[in-house]
Amino acid sequence: METSGASRCTSELRIVLLGPKNSGKSSTGNIILGKKEFDLKIPFRCEKKCAEISGWEITVVDTPGWWGTLPYEENPELHKQEVILGFTRCAPGPHAILLVLNVDTPFKQKERDVLCENMRCFGEDVWKHTIVLFTCVNQTEIEQFIERENETLQWLLDKCESRYHVLNIGNKGDGHQVTELLKKIEKMVDGNEGRHYEIHGDTQQCLAEERINQEKKAEERKEKINQKKTTGLEHPLSEIRIVLLGYNGAGKSSAGNTILGKSAFDSRRSITSVMKQGAVGGRHITVVDTSGRRRYFLSQYTPRLYKDDIMLSSSLCPPGPHVFLLVIRVDVAFTEVYRRAVEEHASSLGVNIWDHMIVLFTFGDLLVETSIEMFIESEGDALQWVIEKCGNRYHVFNNVDKDDANQVNELFEKIEEKVAGIERQMYVMSDENLLYVKERRRKAEERVKEMKDQEQKEMKQDNYCLVTDTEHFEMGLVLFGPHSSGKISAGNTILCRETFLKTGSGQNLKESWEVAGRNLTVVCTPGFTKSYPLKKTLKDAKLNLLRSVTQSSSETHAFILTLGVDCSFAEEDKTAITNILEPLGEQVWNHTLVLFTDKDQLGDTPIELFIASEGDVLKWLIEKCGNRYHVLNIKNTADGSQVTKLLEKIEDMVAGNRGCYKMDKETLKEVERQIESNVLKKRALSMDEPYNFAKECRSSLGVDSDYMSQREKDSTTEDFNIAMESEKKSEATSGLESLGSIPEFEIFSLD
Repeated sequence: METSGASRCTSELRIVLLGPKNSGKSSTGNIILGKKEFDLKIPFRCEKKCAEISGWEITVVDTPGWWGTLPYEENPELHKQEVILGFTRCAPGPHAILLVLNVDTPFKQKERDVLCENMRCFGEDVWKHTIVLFTCVNQTEIEQFIERENETLQWLLDKCESRYHVLNIGNKGDGHQVTELLKKIEKMVDGNEGRHYEIHGDTQQCLAEERINQEKKAEERKEKINQKKTTGLEHPLSEIRIVLLGYNGAGKSSAGNTILGKSAFDSRRSITSVMKQGAVGGRHITVVDTSGRRRYFLSQYTPRLYKDDIMLSSSLCPPGPHVFLLVIRVDVAFTEVYRRAVEEHASSLGVNIWDHMIVLFTFGDLLVETSIEMFIESEGDALQWVIEKCGNRYHVFNNVDKDDANQVNELFEKIEEKVAGIERQMYVMSDENLLYVKERRRKAEERVKEMKDQEQKEMKQDNYCLVTDTEHFEMGLVLFGPHSSGKISAGNTILCRETFLKTGSGQNLKESWEVAGRNLTVVCTPGFTKSYPLKKTLKDAKLNLLRSVTQSSSETHAFILTLGVDCSFAEEDKTAITNILEPLGEQVWNHTLVLFTDKDQLGDTPIELFIASEGDVLKWLIEKCGNRYHVLNIKNTADGSQVTKLLEKIEDMVAGNRGCYKMDKETLKEVERQIESNVLKKRALSMDEPYNFAKECRSSLGVDSDYMSQREKDSTTEDFNIAMESEKKSEATSGLESLGSIPEFEIFSLD
């Protein structure tokens, strides 16, 4: 809200810096103040600094940055509180809010939506006091950025009444750019008649009271833990066996390296567990780093290969681990959906698993002076439930100071306290469960051998090819698949160039290029909601797939169904894909190939083991596609051989079909009629009420929201959120577990 008081004193300016992580907020504050005042790390607390510059008394408050591509809810509660409290640190309120954006970071629809969510808590009046500040290293960058992000940037500038400034953070000695910025701020303040922005009084009071209550509970928790401490074992353990559990990007591998005091584990994602050993502090330490799953995936969405790997992890450190460390990041929210995921996956290890578990928080350096107990209390019931389940056993690692031996020794002491406090000192899986999992794995490995033998047999039989000269051979490919399955990355890998962009337009993307002597035309269709098949997403997926055939100037030689190896393939997925392909006729299956896009996660594990482990539904799909499948490493685009092998498989398929896919005239007419009808409906809808995705979800659940009790509404909303969260994607970047990384979880990935 705005104050309605008199005009401000012209010599004073109060500024709050807002923006996503790595946008250059702290550097901006340092440049404005003319000296290094703000720490460039990512703190949980706001910082306030003052200086006199060119006749102005300047107060600058730097706030914690939000995740640029994550929903607002993914920010920890401490983060949300601190951003709001930042406005109270320059009482009575800021004259200007500088919304800082780095021109090296994309600003598309997804980033715009996230920005809106983070700004919404300040109300609409905040835009009257906001200037967009672009940080760059040279002028060329800002020009390219504006041209590249024109549409979404225009929206943002309209919200701020075209107020913006460009700050060259590579030229910190240029005082002129700061003077110009201050003039723009003064002009905006004059336009607001001297009014400053102020957080609503009730919001401030409620937040202050909540913070006091949380600090009190944090102290009580710390005192309770100190009183509960035992002396541990009479004779310290000479050997400690540890199993690391957690989601992709939680910091498991980094934690393992910190424990062993060396770079033992590769932080890249893998679907198999890895065991490493070393001598630490006079003890023999064994650490098993398990495969990471998607953060919010419940058991039903998690591949069987992953679940079996977790159950077998304890057998890698016989006779059994002394402790399971549940690894959790402190810079991402711990929600109820994630709590349910943790509970489900832990239950597979038996009811007594919690007796052997300690929560290990990573990236504790980001807390700065905030205690881990304060983080636990502020996050709320979901995290506190897990802590209680683990017998209030927890520890925190500083990811920056990895050579700090004290934090590792303290962890060992807590492990010994845990061992001393229970009758059974180590975890041992029941023989019955272990035999069951091993037998299932044995059968899967037998199936792998059968699949490879079948592949060799077919290669010998199908050594002919109708296309004898591949030079300038025209080939049309259509990529389709669920959200987060890697379609766009696969398209770029196939074309050997970064040509497809994650636009989120909901339209088919088409690109052509010559690859390995073949003229390829690749159509990439938008993803559909795989594990929660709503009518609208399936209908759109059908129409987009049909358009790829009817509206393309090139022939379609192959339909490529993209799937990831970090997600299970269930009966509902089979139903969704069958539904989408139905309008193209039964013959479309003769022209379809399954493409797995996450070869880097498999490591040395053959894709056949993943297929065999998943069970009958995926087996049905592969057989329906004539046992045609391929696996692609979309992180290694330089490997042209994997693309060549894919194209050869497609050519064999085309040869077997004696040509490309053909749609009969009657089906074609019906398809064109449906497409035209859909266009007309969309035009009508654009003049009416926007499509309500949540309402459609409730309808698909068979629920009438007008006749639901509050408990039923909460339950339905939770089911919806869980279903939507299950589509989140964790981008596999090489620095996923490093300090400056960001786990790109997306509700609906554009890929």
